[in-house]
Amino acid sequence: MPQSLLVTIYVLFGMTCTVGLTFTLPVVANVLLGVFTMVFGELFGAKFRGISSGTLSPEEGNDDPKIVIGYPPGYKKPVAHAGPVEVEPDTVPTGMLTRLAIAVTIVIVALVIGGTELFKHQLAQELAEKGYPAGTEVVPRVMNK
Repeated sequence: MPQSLLVTIYVLFGMTCTVGLTFTLPVVANVLLGVFTMVFGELFGAKFRGISSGTLSPEEGNDDPKIVIGYPPGYKKPVAHAGPVEVEPDTVPTGMLTRLAIAVTIVIVALVIGGTELFKHQLAQELAEKGYPAGTEVVPRVMNK
C-alpha cells in the first residue's frame, strides 16, 4: 500500500506541474513577446521618423521645460493640531474561538472513528454473509493482470 500511495503522489505531483506549466508558459511567453514588441517597435518607429527614441535612454531629447508641482522651496505647510486618537477595545472572543476549535476537532475525530468502525462492521458483515469465519482479517493487495 505505501508504494501505491507514493506512486499516486508522484503522478499527481507530475500532473500538477505539467498542467500548471501548460497554462503558465503561454501567458509568460505572450507577456514577454508584448514587452519586446513594444520596446523594439518604439525604437524602430522613432528611427524611421528620424527622432531619438525614449526607450534606450529616456534623458535624450528631453528639452521640455520642467514643471514643478507642489510647494516652493522653503515653504512649510501649516500643521493642524491633531485630535485624540480613538482606539477600539480588543474584542476578539478568544474563549469562544478556543471552544469552537475544540468542538470541531472532537467532531472530526468522532467522524473518522465512526467511519472506520462502520467500515469494519460492514466488512465483517459481508465476510460473514460469504461464509468466512468470524475474525477473518482482510489484507488489501494489488492484482497484476
